[in-house]
Amino acid sequence: TAARLLEINPDMLVGGAAKANAAAAEGGDDDSAAIPAAGQAMQKTALPTRPAMLSLSALPKDGAIVWGNKAASQTVTVFTDFRCGYCRALSGVLETMNVRVIERPISALGSRDLANQVFCARDRRKAVKAAYAGAPITDTRTCDTSPLDANERFAREQGLAGTPVIVRS
Repeated sequence: TAARLLEINPDMLVGGAAKANAAAAEGGDDDSAAIPAAGQAMQKTALPTRPAMLSLSALPKDGAIVWGNKAASQTVTVFTDFRCGYCRALSGVLETMNVRVIERPISALGSRDLANQVFCARDRRKAVKAAYAGAPITDTRTCDTSPLDANERFAREQGLAGTPVIVRS
């Protein structure tokens, strides 16, 4: 899984993605074939090309939940959904690493109400843990959630339809 690969060797995860993107762009042989319906021949499908670099400069700083080692030399930005099991697992792995995490909630699985509660919580890190654990978030208040709208708009514009999406510094 992405979380395990990131834990073992962060460069391997990025290198593997870059290799797959390059193979797709060149039409290389990469075993990405679609499963045909009954009576149809198999056709090879190309992977969509993704940029090797993703600029996050268009995102507002206030749309992030920052946690982890704030003095760490490595920063990982993660687009997550609080109802995503892979995001929950990745969050647990990132807690054990010496990284600064910038979590950008998007509601890929219809969890905008939960993202609003976490974002408006007095202690966002505690609320993140509660959300992933399925526990109630009790210290929430009313706040401006328009930065979450910006996260979702950015994700749509960049074609980030699933979670988690990991962007390394």
